[in-house]
Amino acid sequence: MSALRVALLAAPAARALAPALAAAGQRPEIVRGAGLPAAPLRLRKLGEDLERVPLAALAVRLRGFDVAHAFAPSAALAAAWGRPRAAVLTFPEPVRRERLADRRLRLATLERALAGSAAVVAPDDAVAASLWRWLGVKAAVLRPDDGAGHAALYAELLHLESGAP
Repeated sequence: MSALRVALLAAPAARALAPALAAAGQRPEIVRGAGLPAAPLRLRKLGEDLERVPLAALAVRLRGFDVAHAFAPSAALAAAWGRPRAAVLTFPEPVRRERLADRRLRLATLERALAGSAAVVAPDDAVAASLWRWLGVKAAVLRPDDGAGHAALYAELLHLESGAP
């Protein structure tokens, strides 16, 4: 399998996954989308990090990544809108019921992020259980340091065979 270009949309978990992916023979790159002015969105209590979505999506699209891996619903919007061959969303922490709709556009962002992601990943069983309980989403459980597991997931999403060049 040839090395895939993987955009990791900036998050603490992205910094943990990048060296593991590189060790697994992939070509990860942390993408830090600059943000538009956030104050107008914060004042209206609109979502979280939505100001970063347009420029992060543009960075993913212009750099031609095979996979865009996000670690938050807003980053997953950017990943999907950037039109890589596959978008993946990891939830780094358990979903809590009281946080699903406590800001405007949060639930809508979450729904669009899930719809635009080819796969959803959880770092442990507790996060996977919360995704199933509150969202009805079955997530693959992959630790952030499991570069080979993530590479296999990407290959499966892109329908690559392990022996293909």
